[in-house]
Amino acid sequence: MATSSTPQEPSAFVRRLPTGERLPLPADSVAAWETFPFEGDLRVRPLQPPVLPEPDRHGEHGPEQCRTCLKPVTEALWADDHWRLDAIGTESRLPAVVLLQPRGHHDLADLPAERAAELGPPAPAGGAGPARPRRGRPGPRQPLG
Repeated sequence: MATSSTPQEPSAFVRRLPTGERLPLPADSVAAWETFPFEGDLRVRPLQPPVLPEPDRHGEHGPEQCRTCLKPVTEALWADDHWRLDAIGTESRLPAVVLLQPRGHHDLADLPAERAAELGPPAPAGGAGPARPRRGRPGPRQPLG
């Protein structure tokens, strides 16, 4: 459902993207690593244009329509009063693929401070390791839509 805050047109950032073009893999990409398990011609799929307004996500209109909220907590691998840990999919070749989800119907943007604090401190930019102090001021964030 489109609202006044739902973009109807792509942002300036999205309009500059090479939509529909086939881009080469960078020479220093993961495909160049000695341990990369595949060989042959790898291609990046062309970037598709955005769908605007974005379609509603499943459960967008409340917990009555949310797959996770409707799933019995007894199906979770683990749960407490605030969180549940669910296995995702069955076709993975990984030992496990899991998703930690709040039991309340929240996105990260509206997650109550008490629940967000339970996730621990934010990870430093760039991956694992101790957080480094920021230098300079970050620029404004632009929505992708």
